[in-house]
Amino acid sequence: MDRWRSVAAGALVGAVVLTGCGGGGSSSQPSFGSAASQAAKSLGIKLHPITPGAGGSASDGSSSFGDGTFRVGSDVQPGTYESSGQSGCYWARLSGFSGQVSDVIANGNSDGPVVVTIEAGDAGFQSDGCGTWQGQ
Repeated sequence: MDRWRSVAAGALVGAVVLTGCGGGGSSSQPSFGSAASQAAKSLGIKLHPITPGAGGSASDGSSSFGDGTFRVGSDVQPGTYESSGQSGCYWARLSGFSGQVSDVIANGNSDGPVVVTIEAGDAGFQSDGCGTWQGQ
């Protein structure tokens, strides 16, 4: 199943790039082309605009946080984290927040617990459907 999701996600990335993910004008929310939206829907993949600071926060000094998009260094600290293992988890380490595929440093899908190391040089971290991330 993970291999199928990886192949499907690769096809979707191509569709997103070809249809112009990234929004236009002065909007801070990226828009996804209709072809990419239809492809994602047919594959059961959720597309989300990137909004830093949305979701739970580990900036209070705790080492756990939930789903959302976070700025590394202010919303969440660099380090190694393990998810609580929800089904349909998507995570991404980000170099920026434009919504472009080129902002993704590394990402993955999981139907169980996953361990991710957020680096000090990462701009952000995005999580959807992963449950709670706990610092290791």
